[in-house]
Amino acid sequence: ATGTGVTLRVLAQRGALNTPSGRLLVGVSVLDDLPAIALLTLALVLGSRVVTPGVGQPAAGLVLGLGGLVLGVLVAGASFPLSSWWLRRHGAFKTDPLGVVLLLIACSWVGEFTGLTSLLGALWGGVLLGRLAPMAEASTEARELRSSLGLLSDVFLPLYFIGVGMRIELSTLQQLASWQMAVVLIALGVALKL
Repeated sequence: ATGTGVTLRVLAQRGALNTPSGRLLVGVSVLDDLPAIALLTLALVLGSRVVTPGVGQPAAGLVLGLGGLVLGVLVAGASFPLSSWWLRRHGAFKTDPLGVVLLLIACSWVGEFTGLTSLLGALWGGVLLGRLAPMAEASTEARELRSSLGLLSDVFLPLYFIGVGMRIELSTLQQLASWQMAVVLIALGVALKL
């Protein structure tokens, strides 16, 4: 689910981000990442029936996972009319790096807390930022924001994958089923890219 970031970085370095081909590539990359994020969210919701602490029955864990998912979708859905109200009442959000980081961290936390995953929460935060801080593509503000977000992604993206890796129990790497799943996922990833 990092293809979009890599695509954006390469196109920006080549000065091709604002071309019609560049925009098409970014759109395709985003569409390619969305199913991966949805499958990750679904895997966590279905897996919560097994790993929910303090819940005696697997069905209760599944209900809690689906309840969190519904809560997350409701919060995200409510944020869009609220962002329109904010724009009418207070104007555009100031895009200083600290404010952007706080917005994205808050959205990631809500995504993780409700079971939507922090990755989907960050995606929601990015969409929300675009609504709260509309700006012209070639403006100085937009260039500064892209520069800040590039730096932030260089720092936080590796931390995200380290965090995901730390959740894996080493004993699962000794199970044949884990390696079979890995082969299927790698084959699927390659096939979808082709």
